[in-house]
Amino acid sequence: MGVFYESKRDLEHRNIEIFTTAGIAPHFHAQVEVLCVMRDFVNVTLNGETETVRAGGICVSGSYDVHSYSVNGGEGIVVLFPLDCLRRFFAYTENAVIKHHIVYDEKLFSSISALLELYKSNSESANPLFCEGWTNAFLGLLHDFLGFSQVGTGGRIDTFHEVLTYIRAHSDEELTLAGLSKRFGYSPYHFSRLFNSFINVGLKKYINSVRLENALDKMKNGESVTAAAFSSGFGSMRSFYRDFTEYYGETPQRYARVHFVGNKSRDK
Repeated sequence: MGVFYESKRDLEHRNIEIFTTAGIAPHFHAQVEVLCVMRDFVNVTLNGETETVRAGGICVSGSYDVHSYSVNGGEGIVVLFPLDCLRRFFAYTENAVIKHHIVYDEKLFSSISALLELYKSNSESANPLFCEGWTNAFLGLLHDFLGFSQVGTGGRIDTFHEVLTYIRAHSDEELTLAGLSKRFGYSPYHFSRLFNSFINVGLKKYINSVRLENALDKMKNGESVTAAAFSSGFGSMRSFYRDFTEYYGETPQRYARVHFVGNKSRDK
């Protein structure tokens, strides 16, 4: 399974999400994600490094950190903050990345647990003002424990959110390193370095992940495999089959049969 940018989550989700994780494959997004381990342990892989987070531990994935969870009998509560609620956080930590993603502190964990209960009791009537304030309180408690360092290449989170949004909107077109770097005012070398420092995934692999996501949507809505591949920006069926199988572990036709109930997708 490959690494995926959850672009739809960044673009469409406007509410705080809190849920118990059953484990998740490697992915990333601009949203900030917090894992609170409530019982036993959860194995976390963050930017290629795996660590066991024990009960009472908190793991924070910042914007575009590649992360995944493996749960084997433990319990982990995930909190996802939408971009609309993160304005103050991004302003306060501008041009900086998290240094210490995993935190153990008994008093902090107690305070975070209390905030989770507060949100749970008010979630049905929560308005945008409450959600933004709750987000600021939650991340404000965590801030001093995380530590932050400047991005050495001088890139900006908001700039790369714009880059990723642009790529998603134009993923069915020809996208090249030369064209993108020129559009956003970088040399190809510097753009490539910045992209990898923020996304931890190569440009081509990221573009293909967006195209695969779009192709899946089209297949689910009944487009043939061939039509979905070409209309999503793939230049050949050979590259589409190769990338699809690499990311999903099975062919497009088999994936559709197994995962799309009542699917009419076909190959021709």
